Amino acid sequence: MKARLALATAITLTSSIARAEEEPRPPLPEVDPPPPPRWDRSIEVGGDAAFVIRPFANGVVAGPVRYEAAIGWGVHLHWELLDWLRLHPYFIDAHHDLAIPTGALATTSPNSVSRASTVAESTATSFVFGAKLAPTLELSRYARGWLSAGVGWGRFSFPTMTITEPSGAVFDVGERAGVFVEFPLGVGLSYEVWPDWLTIEYEATAAPIVGQSGTAHEPAQAVDAAGQLRDVGPIGAIEASFVQTLGLSLLL
Repeated sequence: MKARLALATAITLTSSIARAEEEPRPPLPEVDPPPPPRWDRSIEVGGDAAFVIRPFANGVVAGPVRYEAAIGWGVHLHWELLDWLRLHPYFIDAHHDLAIPTGALATTSPNSVSRASTVAESTATSFVFGAKLAPTLELSRYARGWLSAGVGWGRFSFPTMTITEPSGAVFDVGERAGVFVEFPLGVGLSYEVWPDWLTIEYEATAAPIVGQSGTAHEPAQAVDAAGQLRDVGPIGAIEASFVQTLGLSLLL
């Protein structure tokens, strides 16, 4: 009896297996592949074209000399500290033509250069570097905007200047320099023109200036054509710095 029962069970199992092999399996459901992982940006590094305005003011010393607006260049780095906060180290270099009116470097001393003296065309070179903290808002998959605030240190270099007296006598005033501290406040916008690789960005900043010092802001002396010491006035100080930059960044 047991043998018959075992045989019947084996026959039934064999038949079930055979039918299962004859019937085709239903196709697997189609499932969309998962999206690729998003680029995990942490650092952006790039270069800038800069438009720089630095007006003179009656700050450290009063003076009629002024800087002309200048086209400069810069480099920057954007380091993501948090999802919403980045650190922006920066460097800006600019060369400003100087507008120096007649008699601008005269002083009240008896040995002063003449108030009718003129100064040959001259250009001041400048650079500034610093860092800004930038709370950042993701506007879309590829666009971001930010506000920024920071601190920077800069330097001006003034080349040897040639003074011409009303008599036609010509003499030179040696090189001078000045340093300053700025506190830039800015707003910026960036867009990925090549997703995950290249970003174009624009930023505008305004920076009040403090801590100006150096030989450019102090009276100087020069030896004129007759071998006499002449007193030369300071060049002047700036009130603020306004910078607009347009740059490209590599996403690293």
